[in-house]
Amino acid sequence: MDTRSQSPTRLLIVEDDEATSTRLLDYFSSPKYVTTTVSDVDAALRYLLQPPGYDVVLLSVTLPGKSGFDLLDAAEQQSIEASFLLLSDQDCLADKLHGFDLGADDYIVTPCALEELEARIYAVRNRRSPSSSTPNGPQVYDFDDLTINVAAHTCVRGGRRISLTSLEFEILSYLVEHRGDVVPRDELRDAVWGSRNGICLRTIDRHVAKIREKLEYDPERPAYLQTVYGKGYEFACVEYA
Repeated sequence: MDTRSQSPTRLLIVEDDEATSTRLLDYFSSPKYVTTTVSDVDAALRYLLQPPGYDVVLLSVTLPGKSGFDLLDAAEQQSIEASFLLLSDQDCLADKLHGFDLGADDYIVTPCALEELEARIYAVRNRRSPSSSTPNGPQVYDFDDLTINVAAHTCVRGGRRISLTSLEFEILSYLVEHRGDVVPRDELRDAVWGSRNGICLRTIDRHVAKIREKLEYDPERPAYLQTVYGKGYEFACVEYA
């Protein structure tokens, strides 16, 4: 199903430049969006923590007081499930990698065409939609004491919910849906982020390492997220004596 036919996208714009904020608000004031604008991290957190929350956050890297990176960090700590698109006037590789490490879904160098920005929002929204999962595949996976619910975007192990960012969950669910197969890192990158510049393969490794720290009882001896050296990653269930 085309996600553009679904309910409006709840969009939060976090931007302190009034002219930029007004431009974005004007463009995204349509029946396809429910749009809110704020100018700092603390206000953004208040809105994100109020139900029903937001689907997508357009987040300026440079903000007064706390930065967009601080909001990404807080969102992970608070288990906020939203897609974050970083906006920056700096085409800086270090900032891109830092943002992706913190769970950003995209990093967009501004100024850019608003049509391109909307296309990126649509791509992220489509990727996050349960309808974009394998249509005939299961929505809930059970592995011993681990349960992964693709539709609900939840992961529970030993009766305890594991807090994953949206990006981490997408990586995990892709590997689960291809369990038993070795998934090359470039395939995983293209499936989760799309084949665009700025995402290096080491970023994939860092995200998988973060998932292991949260998911595995012993991240050094993972039972599920296996590294196949020189090839990629495989989701498997390995029992240790």
